[in-house]
Parts: sequence; structure tokens; C-alpha cells
Amino acid sequence: METNYQCDLLDMSEPWTYSVHDQLVLRGGHFNRGRKTLIHFMPGTAFGCKIYWPFLSKLAEHFDIFWHDYQGHGDSDCGNDEFHGWRAVVDRAKAVIQEHELESRYDNIIGMGHSYGGCMTIILAGENPSLFDHLLLTDPFMVTEQQEASYRTMMPMMVEKTRNKKPTWQDETAFRDYLSTRFMFQNWEEPAIQATVAHNMRRDEAGVLELRCNPIIEAGVYADVVPALWPNVEKLEMPVKILSGNQTVPFFAEAHRYATEIKENVSLTKVEGGHNFMQEHINDSYQAVKKAMEQFGY
Repeated sequence: METNYQCDLLDMSEPWTYSVHDQLVLRGGHFNRGRKTLIHFMPGTAFGCKIYWPFLSKLAEHFDIFWHDYQGHGDSDCGNDEFHGWRAVVDRAKAVIQEHELESRYDNIIGMGHSYGGCMTIILAGENPSLFDHLLLTDPFMVTEQQEASYRTMMPMMVEKTRNKKPTWQDETAFRDYLSTRFMFQNWEEPAIQATVAHNMRRDEAGVLELRCNPIIEAGVYADVVPALWPNVEKLEMPVKILSGNQTVPFFAEAHRYATEIKENVSLTKVEGGHNFMQEHINDSYQAVKKAMEQFGY
């Protein structure tokens, strides 16, 4: 078996690079049609942005999209194979935005992020209050300060398990069999799986598939504590919409609800699916995002 996700809109996007140093070049893309409104997208842990394109392509019919692959994710380099931390992610995203002069090129920029990308988007917005006009967060990684200690007791086991994860599969059939056994992937639609095979994996001449995101990088994200999250939630003044899967991680669901209690400008909509609902219910997720954008006035 060998599948390959194809998307004409993705093929028409403009790739960009940002050199951190000789061993670390970050990469991403810009679907640029010269529109007035831009969606700035940041992905979840271990995911390259292109795996979301079955979902994002529907938004690209109406909005320009600019996306980042973090260190060791998607098309970006790993650097020294150790994750450099949330501070580096936010600072580098800001530098890329400035380099591409996005604020002066667009009338409106919507900060959008999934999971870890939602967390990074919140910090980026809180530290740069004029950057985004609205935030639209798809199941953002958020844990309340009251539950952080309980959440962190789970991390050493998860970090160790991730570091020891096998990064290769003999062929696509073996990789698909693996996905079918993993709770987080079991309900993904076929286009999302194809995009994952095409853009989250490397395939050698023998057909062996290898994860683009080194397990050491992924484990580093899980081990990284992000103390800047809630102080920056407090700073948010723009309208913020959280789309939360009705079967997401309980820690996240509680934090999504809590954010609406402490900030009047934060609203919450429950949607069908788990933490990766935009991969599980592609069209329904697009419709939910479309409705949110309409509520923002776009």
C-alpha cells in the first residue's frame, strides 16, 4: 500500500525558511492570495502543519493562511535533537512574523492553533497585544494552575515512553496498523491519515516510513513546563473562541471552561470529537470554524 495526499491549494502555497543557526532551519508556508484577512496557524505536538490541510484547505478557499513548523516538526530541522522549549517557539514565531511583515500586509490576523499550538498562540497574543485581532483555538493545550501538579505526575511516564517510541515502520500498511491501535488516531478520516503519511513521515526507497518528529523532540515538548500560559490568558483583550472536543482530555476540558470564567472575552463551543477533532470530523470542524469566523465578523 502506498498513498499520497494531494492538495492543489497546498501545492500553490509559498514555502518559507528561517535560519536559527547552521544546524537548525525552521520552515513553514504561506497560502497567499492577497486577501485582507490572514489565519496564522500553529500545530499540535509532533504534528507538521501540512497534516491539517484536509481541514485547512477549506479555510484557504476564503482566507490566506500562514503556518509554522516548530523545531523538529514537519519540514523543520531538529537542530541538536533536544527541544529548545516554549520560549524559543514563541520568540522564533514572532521573529518570522516580523520578517514577513504580516502585520502591515493584512488588515486582520486571526491567531489559530491546535493543542500545543493553541497554547503558544495565547502566549504570542498576550505578549504582543496588537498582533492578532481575534483568537480561534482548536482544543488548545491548557491545564489549570490548580490541576498542574496532578497533570505533571503523569508526565515522567509519558516522557519516558515517548523517548523510547519506535520511530520507523516497514511500510505504510504497518504504520496504518499502528495508528489503528492508538486511541488518539482511531477515528481519523482517510484524508487526514493520507496527509499524515505524506507530511509527517519520511519514506525511503524501500518504502520504510520514519517519523519526521524525532521522539526525543516530542518527549521534550511533554516535559516542558509552560508557566507563561495563564498570565497571558489574563492579558488577552481581543475576542477569543475556544473549540473544545466533547471527548477531549478531561484536564483540557476543565481548563477551557475555566478560561471562560476568568475572562469575559473568552467563549467556548463544544464540538463533536476528541482532542484531534479537526482530523476526525473534517467538514463538521470546518463548519464550526466557519461559524466562529462569521461571529467574529469575517
